[in-house]
Amino acid sequence: MDEAKRQRLEAAGWKVSNTTEFLQLSPEENTFIELKLALTQRLKESRARVLSKIMRCSNCSLRELPMLNLLKLLKE
Repeated sequence: MDEAKRQRLEAAGWKVSNTTEFLQLSPEENTFIELKLALTQRLKESRARVLSKIMRCSNCSLRELPMLNLLKLLKE
């Protein structure tokens, strides 16, 4: 959030804080959530890489691609 918006909200009586304060999370809970978010992001990136490799394959369709070839693409 930019500083001007933060100041406007605080001037209007709003309390601006972060998720940890709002949900009253312990440090362990916050770390767990951050870990899950990082893993989710990594999984999305991995899936996007595999999908782009499959899409670049001009002579195959997803139905025809055997699982072994898909696993080979994942390792590349």
